[in-house]
Amino acid sequence: MLEEFSNTKELNYLKSKKYSALIGNPTEHSISDIMFSRMVELFGLPFDYQHVKINIQEDLLGYKLRELVKENYSGFNITLPYKISVLKLLDRINSTAKAVGAVNTIKNDHNRLCGYNTDWCGIYQLLVNNNKDK
Repeated sequence: MLEEFSNTKELNYLKSKKYSALIGNPTEHSISDIMFSRMVELFGLPFDYQHVKINIQEDLLGYKLRELVKENYSGFNITLPYKISVLKLLDRINSTAKAVGAVNTIKNDHNRLCGYNTDWCGIYQLLVNNNKDK
């Protein structure tokens, strides 16, 4: 997904963005705030990254996503139980997320919610690494 942020126009837009959130119910167990803050450091991304955990009831999910976009959130990580139900709330879903049938990452693309799935990468790598000797 980093290629999505590779052009200068996109990076300039993101410089003003400072927040992201983990959305699910519950979210307390997650270490995503630590993991994503470290990724921002490692990749040298040009913004101050603050990641918050937000528990949302499913009937308020669409409303809350739109409110967070208005509050300048750059994107969201989606965890259980909303990886499938969030699909219908998005403006665009990339082909991989469509194929997988679930979204775990949402990008705020100029107030349009764009869904992606990055879970498959880890699963694929695990399968490849464990089948090298066969």
